[in-house]
Amino acid sequence: FGAIALLFSGISLHDYFKIRKGKLKEITLQLPDRIKAKIKELIWKKTSRKYFLASTFVIGILIGVLEFPCTGQIYFPIILVLREIPSLRMHALSYLILYNFMFIIPLLVVFAFVYLGTTSDRLSKFLEERSGTVKLFTSMLFFILGIALIFLGMN
Repeated sequence: FGAIALLFSGISLHDYFKIRKGKLKEITLQLPDRIKAKIKELIWKKTSRKYFLASTFVIGILIGVLEFPCTGQIYFPIILVLREIPSLRMHALSYLILYNFMFIIPLLVVFAFVYLGTTSDRLSKFLEERSGTVKLFTSMLFFILGIALIFLGMN
């Protein structure tokens, strides 16, 4: 798993350089177009106005399942690190809760921007402008996790 995390680090770094060259649509680590299309379909065509709260909850679960290949890349190395470091085992649940909270914060920020009147075009542009920075930090995170997993595997 350490080698896989290092591989993801390299791919994320490669994606960062693609983004710097203006090739955002060509990055490797992203959801496939068919899954993106399915998510859009779920959001725009399957949301019922009559049962808005219930349909939103169900659609949220379905989107979570569809996005798992993307979000799961982070979960597995973190869980392995928590499993391998005895001093962290006692605090594993706290760290997973913290990770989930950190995962949700950007969603809350986006929600706040939309609530305050930001258009989807402005929000998309804002996110696209920062996608390179996100890829760079993702690469660093995978690198640190990969080294940690390899180091722990040797001990």
